[in-house]
Amino acid sequence: FFFQAEDGIRDAQESRGLGDVYKRQILSFVIIFAPVIGYFDQYKVIVKTQRLGSFSIDVCFILITANILRIIFWFGKRFDTNLLFQSVFMIMAQLVLLRECVKHADFAIYHREIVEKEDPAKKNRDKEGQIQTRVKKVLDKSHFWRWGNFRIYSDFLLIFTITFTVLATLFQKSTLMIEFIGTVSTTIEACLGLPQLISNYQTKNTKGLSVPLIISWFIGDSLKTVYFIVGGQPLQFILCGVFQLMVDTLILLQIKQYNKPEKTPLSTTKTCLLYTSDAADDLLCVDLGGRRIIKKK
Repeated sequence: FFFQAEDGIRDAQESRGLGDVYKRQILSFVIIFAPVIGYFDQYKVIVKTQRLGSFSIDVCFILITANILRIIFWFGKRFDTNLLFQSVFMIMAQLVLLRECVKHADFAIYHREIVEKEDPAKKNRDKEGQIQTRVKKVLDKSHFWRWGNFRIYSDFLLIFTITFTVLATLFQKSTLMIEFIGTVSTTIEACLGLPQLISNYQTKNTKGLSVPLIISWFIGDSLKTVYFIVGGQPLQFILCGVFQLMVDTLILLQIKQYNKPEKTPLSTTKTCLLYTSDAADDLLCVDLGGRRIIKKK
């Protein structure tokens, strides 16, 4: 295909075409996997420290739900297939990260301790009506996305996916509904950094937050926004990218501000007392029953 059939000499124009193919393949790889790679470092930090630190579990909620809606949106209004595959791999990565977060989150550990202390009879009743119990927990607004069992998160995401899939199917001929789903998807995704930004501000601390992750956010959002503009992607995507860049910049400034090393106070000269029976200058000693205490600095 890339060679002339008559003499086997590579055509210059076709060579350029081959180069373009490689460039497109590299670009596709970057678009699909670059946003996902940064979360592996955060995953390693959580596994190593056995704590969430400053990482907000709401990030997982935003990315999973936004990408589920983006996939549904794709079936109603086709856009770049690379973004579709990006959503699939992002959901997979976030589910793995979420599972690890639930293991070590303080609220999850607290909930599990409560369950362990429950009356055995109540446990058996809950087990018999396990589905109903889990659905009740999903609908419990007071503990939303702060459940102690990963299966409850799975139940919520399943309900969420089925609900919007049914809506998109019923109103598949409605442009307004499809655009609504796309707008909700990008609006949720645009809020990706907000929980982290707010959490950092409230605690005045970024310990446990992966710096490579935030840097990957900034780089990825920069490339993504340029790609959206150049590729003529839907307006929702472009606005989402611009807003995310603003939030990423603020988080990087927080990391710089809150990670400043604490200033250690200058050491002060302390007076120590030494026992001695030798005579000493009265100005530098205290007589204590025939023994003298010399003050040394």
